[in-house]
Amino acid sequence: MKKLPKLTTYHLPLTTINIMADIQYYGTGRRKNAVARVYLRPGSGEIKINKRGFDNYFPNEALRMIIRQPLNLTDSSGKFDILVNVAGGGISGQAGADIV
Repeated sequence: MKKLPKLTTYHLPLTTINIMADIQYYGTGRRKNAVARVYLRPGSGEIKINKRGFDNYFPNEALRMIIRQPLNLTDSSGKFDILVNVAGGGISGQAGADIV
């Protein structure tokens, strides 16, 4: 069962606001003409690239392996959700930029 983050609730007149206390890490990667903004958040290991699924965005297994390599080396492949916004360059450059 997935552990949910702690919620802080503030009761204001006619309004209730829930604020999640999450940790987020940010990094920027560049390769050739591609620029990637990468956000790491504690989670189940889901990877989204430009709001698309990881396997859908990178259909080539070699490119997916390049991106997963730093996660496997640090034993953090299932500990973080990764959100990537990448632009510019080709698919190979974008895969290289995703490695932060």
